[in-house]
Amino acid sequence: MNVPLRLLIIEDSDRDVALEVRALEAAGYLVTHAVPVNAAEMKAALAKQAFDIIIADHDLPQFDAPGALAVLKESGLDIPFIVVSGAIGEEEAVALIKAGAHDFIMKDRPSRLASAVEHALKDAENQRGRKRMVEELRQSEEKYRKLFENMSSSFALHEIITDKSGAPVDYIFLEVNPAFEKMTGLQQKDIIGKRVTEALPGTEADPADWIGTYGKVALDGEPITFERYSENMAKWYSVVAYSPGARQFATIFADISERKQGEEALRMANLLLRMDVVARDSNDAITVQDLQGRILAWNPGAMRMYGWSESEALAMNMRKRIPKEQAEKELALLKKIALDNKMIFQTHQTQRLSKDGRSVDVWVTASSLINDAGELYAISTTERKID
Repeated sequence: MNVPLRLLIIEDSDRDVALEVRALEAAGYLVTHAVPVNAAEMKAALAKQAFDIIIADHDLPQFDAPGALAVLKESGLDIPFIVVSGAIGEEEAVALIKAGAHDFIMKDRPSRLASAVEHALKDAENQRGRKRMVEELRQSEEKYRKLFENMSSSFALHEIITDKSGAPVDYIFLEVNPAFEKMTGLQQKDIIGKRVTEALPGTEADPADWIGTYGKVALDGEPITFERYSENMAKWYSVVAYSPGARQFATIFADISERKQGEEALRMANLLLRMDVVARDSNDAITVQDLQGRILAWNPGAMRMYGWSESEALAMNMRKRIPKEQAEKELALLKKIALDNKMIFQTHQTQRLSKDGRSVDVWVTASSLINDAGELYAISTTERKID
C-alpha cells in the first residue's frame, strides 16, 4: 500500500510507541511520527507541521487522551483522534467519543489499530468532503444572492392565487430584488406577502391581463417572453416569466419605455418619409431625431450632403454632426423646441459636419413632431446647403 502517514502519538512508553508504529507499517503505511510529552509540546507540534491522525493513551499520569483532545479542539484543526487504553469503561469511552474522539481500541488488541486508522482517515475525508460541499453551497448561494441583489434587471418571485374553479385571480409577492424596487417604486417591505391587487390596485382590470398571463405560467409551467404596456405603471416592459416551483412564477423584466418611444417615433418618421414625395426626392437633407438626439430618419438628400448612409446615420446621435464651436448655440435651440411643442423655428444659418470631417454651411429649419396625444416625441430638421 505504501501510504504516507504523519502520526502524532501521545504516549509515555517507548515500547508502546514502537508497537503502534510497527503495526501501522505492517499494514502498509509509511509512518513518520512525533511524540509530544505535554500540552505545550503538542501545541508546538501541531503548529509546526500537518498530521494525518493522532493516537493518544487514555491512562497517562501527566498528559492523557482527554488533555490531548482539549488541545486539538483549541487548535481548531480537524484531525482524526484515536484513543488507546489498557482498560476503559463504557461510560468513559462514550464521553471520549462525545468529546471528539473518532474511535478507541484496547492495547491488548494491536491488530485492530490499522483498521481503526483506516476507518478514521476515511471518515475524516468524508467529513472534509461534506464540509467542502457545504462551503461550496454557501459560496454558491452567496454568489447568486449578490447576483440577485446587483442584477440590473428587475426580479420578482410570486405565488399565484386561484378561485374555486382553478382560474388565476391574483398573486402574492414572495421576493423582489433592489432593481425591482428602483424600477417600479414599490418597496420590498411594503409588498412582500401582499396580493398584487393590494399593492397595485386596478391590476385585475389592466388590459395587459398580467394575472391571467402569469397564472398560465405558474399553473402550466411553460415559460414565456413578451413585451407589454402597464397602465398602472404607465410604462412598457420586456418580461421573461417562468415557473421555479408549483404554483409559483418568477419574472425578470426591464423598462423598455424609452425604446418603445423611439420605435414609435421611428415608425412615424418613416411613415412620414415614405408618404412625403418631397422629402424622398428633395436635394435638402431632411432628418428626424428623438429627444435624446438619436437620429430616427435620414433621407437620401442627407446622405448625399453629408456622406453617411441611412444605416450609419440611424446609429448616430445628432451631436456628432454639430461642430464644437456651434454646439452650445444649436443645443440651446433644440432645447427651446422641446419646451414648446408647437414651435417651428425660423430658418437660421449654421454648420453641420460631414462624414469626412468637413464643416458644411447650411440653412436649417427645425420643428417639433407631435403625436396624437399632443406630446412632443421628436424633432424634424430641413437642412439646405449654402453654395
